[in-house]
Amino acid sequence: ILQIASFSILFSSISFFLGKCVLVPFSKDKVYRNLSMYSAIVLIVTTFIFVPVYGSKGAAIAFLLSSIFLSVSSLWKLKKIVQIKRQIKNILVTLILINVSYYFVLFVNRNFTFTNDFFEFLFSGFLSVGLSAIFSVLLIAINGIKMSNLLKINRSL
Repeated sequence: ILQIASFSILFSSISFFLGKCVLVPFSKDKVYRNLSMYSAIVLIVTTFIFVPVYGSKGAAIAFLLSSIFLSVSSLWKLKKIVQIKRQIKNILVTLILINVSYYFVLFVNRNFTFTNDFFEFLFSGFLSVGLSAIFSVLLIAINGIKMSNLLKINRSL
């Protein structure tokens, strides 16, 4: 059940970001509200379909499907409102990398024992920051952004 539900974290974070951090600032809060209502309808319908057959796993599947629906529909609406394909790709890649980093830190914490909570906290923090730095460098390399352009942007701020 948790394995199925854990994938919904990825899609929930994507839909939250696209909705609250992109659509709402573009004054499209009604669009996001409507998409959320449609997602709730998808959740209700799929719950009635999957729960009698699969029980609690069916509920996890229903929630995952509604999260996927909200993510895809938010992305679709965003592409219609804001004509930016490259930024959407970067947003999705960033969110996926954040989730990969989260699950990797979670995996390490579950499979290694630490002498006390403070060492676990430090190790998790350093691991998270290190993965973020690595992913940032990878994104910069993939997108072909030159350091000189980043410095120009930084100076203009």
